[in-house]
Amino acid sequence: MRIKILVFSLFIAFQYKAQHWLPIQHDTLKTISIKKHRDSVFKQKQHELISTGIADYSSTSLGKDIAQKFFYGGEISDEMKQKSLKRHNAINRFGSDVQTELEYRNFSVNLFKNENWGFGIKTGLYNFLQCMYSKDFFGFPMFGNAIFAGDTAIFSGSKFSNLTYQKFGFGWIDKKSKSAIYLNVFGLNNRYSIDIEQGEIFQNTDLDSIRIQYNGQATYTKSHNFINGIGVGIDADIRWNSKTLSGKPTFQFLMRNVGFISQTNQGMSYKADTAFSFVGVTYDQIVNGGTFNAENFNILDSLGISKSESKSHFFTPGLLQISKIVDQSESFKNKKFQTFYGARIYLSNMAIPMVFGGLDYNPLSGRIHFGISGSYGGYSFIKDGLYSSLNIQNLNIGLSSENLFSKTGQSIIFRLQCVF
Repeated sequence: MRIKILVFSLFIAFQYKAQHWLPIQHDTLKTISIKKHRDSVFKQKQHELISTGIADYSSTSLGKDIAQKFFYGGEISDEMKQKSLKRHNAINRFGSDVQTELEYRNFSVNLFKNENWGFGIKTGLYNFLQCMYSKDFFGFPMFGNAIFAGDTAIFSGSKFSNLTYQKFGFGWIDKKSKSAIYLNVFGLNNRYSIDIEQGEIFQNTDLDSIRIQYNGQATYTKSHNFINGIGVGIDADIRWNSKTLSGKPTFQFLMRNVGFISQTNQGMSYKADTAFSFVGVTYDQIVNGGTFNAENFNILDSLGISKSESKSHFFTPGLLQISKIVDQSESFKNKKFQTFYGARIYLSNMAIPMVFGGLDYNPLSGRIHFGISGSYGGYSFIKDGLYSSLNIQNLNIGLSSENLFSKTGQSIIFRLQCVF
């Protein structure tokens, strides 16, 4: 079931031709005109439906040619591995965000009897994978232990996390500014994590003696149930106009999937803090003895690895962002060029803060928008992107990529918005 969930989320995202949030995070979609009189034209625009598909991966070092083999299958050649190895530094990062989300906004209802407030409902499916790892953490599985003969492979500080969950949220919407705050309920599908605080493997030049030292833990969701945990979180989209800057630009504070989840079913955990040596055996003889999931994998005890079951509690790897966005109101619809810029933080110690900026071009009075963007941070270094947005009566179609030419990642986003 857990594999089916991940495959389904990947399928939905790619059917939407999508891959990740734009660095700009601005709304390239048309603004709804909310009026308080009973004009029939405006009555037709009291509802908004937004469908978003995202699938993105980025890395500081891992080549996208190798990443594609993991996603789609195929052989990883020695040339691919050598090119990626040359890009690797002492510390490397990789992150993948795959999701599909549907949101409905109602501007006709006066929430809590306030005529300026509407409400929104959203639901989605999300998979978030992230990794921070040493150079040897890549080289050891890709090239084997032979290249470390007479040397030490160092894995210390490497971390891995993979999280799949669902969301259902209800929110308050300000009809004038389109600011919104959602309270969400999360349903955990599965979670995997590895944390190697200290890890080293030394093999002598004759390849018949191994010294291993490690301190860390690994956990995974044991149950095959569809829901294995429950949590709560907040989404926020707060917009305001500057009263002091020239042109009174619009700014946005964005919060996505910030919250925590508690497991309702037992998870499996492996912990180790030990050092030992093997003489007269090779690395292959050890690892070919079985898998960690195998019931008869008795070597765990001799390796000093303890196995237990427990329920964990953890924060979701949410997103915080503040930015100047592109204004598409009536007063700006004839403005040809606008800049955007800002900063983003993932609530994870595996990512670094991101800064971004770009230029929006509006050639046909708001009917079409094109833009270019550049960013630095997150799970990679410098990235460049392009986007386009098309308004057709009450429909808006947005297609974009925030990682267009990089050798270590890909990104496409598709967003469809309809007002009625």
